[in-house]
Amino acid sequence: LSVVIDHYQRYLHIPDNPEREDIIHHGNHYATLLKRMFNLAVKWGLLEKSPAANLDKFKEKPHRARYLMKEELPRFLKAVEELDDGLSKAAIKLLLFTGGRRGEILSLQWHQMKLNEKRLFLLTTKNGKSRSIILNDKAMAVVKGLKKHKNSLKRTADSVYLFPSRDGSRRPYMLDLRIPFGKVCESAGIEGLRVHDLRHSFATLALQGGASLYDVSKLLGHSDISMTQRYAHMVDDSLQKATDDMAGVLDGLVTK
Repeated sequence: LSVVIDHYQRYLHIPDNPEREDIIHHGNHYATLLKRMFNLAVKWGLLEKSPAANLDKFKEKPHRARYLMKEELPRFLKAVEELDDGLSKAAIKLLLFTGGRRGEILSLQWHQMKLNEKRLFLLTTKNGKSRSIILNDKAMAVVKGLKKHKNSLKRTADSVYLFPSRDGSRRPYMLDLRIPFGKVCESAGIEGLRVHDLRHSFATLALQGGASLYDVSKLLGHSDISMTQRYAHMVDDSLQKATDDMAGVLDGLVTK
């Protein structure tokens, strides 16, 4: 364990290391994993004490929150529609329209879809709890489109998954959208956007549409509303507009 930590620390001190932030992030991820492993070993009586008990994590920069800007959204959606792969197109749209996590959406099976209730059911999630994702009209249109064309391809006709993988893949459902997503961003002239940022985009659009932070927390399936606080600035912007509008009403009354 000390050898691994020493390796990370020495690598981090290389001047102007362009991979520094990625290394820090991955290092902290592994530190969390190691702590969990050793804590379980102690719990199961395999160790008396965890060697990772005093393992400190590296200091990371504030969380990066990138989302589709209003001026980017039309270009992005147009580029999505131009994709040749219908399944990738549907997956990207469903991620944006639901705010679901990539793994949750790509691994969806048809029995999880409750279309008569306009929702989909997730048996297990990142926080270990089951939950439902409410489907808006755009998300419903995507799912209904997939269902309508399910038997048009052998790949989808023979699968229980909404987004089945190609033959020979190690998992029965699609794992990665980086290539089609990269094509979309390149075509739309959008930089610095990741697949996971569609989740941030959903939250931002919901807040701009009038949803509260509590609403967004529930829609995203956050176990703690503090995780939703990263979007608080959007609420502040809305409140700023509201108070500016109020000031405008006062100006109108005073000048009459």
